[in-house]
Amino acid sequence: MNNNVSQILISLGLIAAAIISFILFAPLFIFLLIFLTISSFFLRRRIIKENPEFFKQFKTKKDRVIDQEENNDPFNNLKNLK
Repeated sequence: MNNNVSQILISLGLIAAAIISFILFAPLFIFLLIFLTISSFFLRRRIIKENPEFFKQFKTKKDRVIDQEENNDPFNNLKNLK
């Protein structure tokens, strides 16, 4: 057999193996992704139910600073220049 023909057959065989492995393993990876997403959601809910006081501190907005003083900006404050 010619060298070029054997290289073509080997490359076709590798392409066929890649396509077959993609067809076999892609559904497994999709199932794994969906399973991990759903299980992490339920695991997160269970952890929050077991430690509600720990997660309460992240839900409160008590420490947010909404109102700032009026004269904090040095560029717009002309009174500081006089």
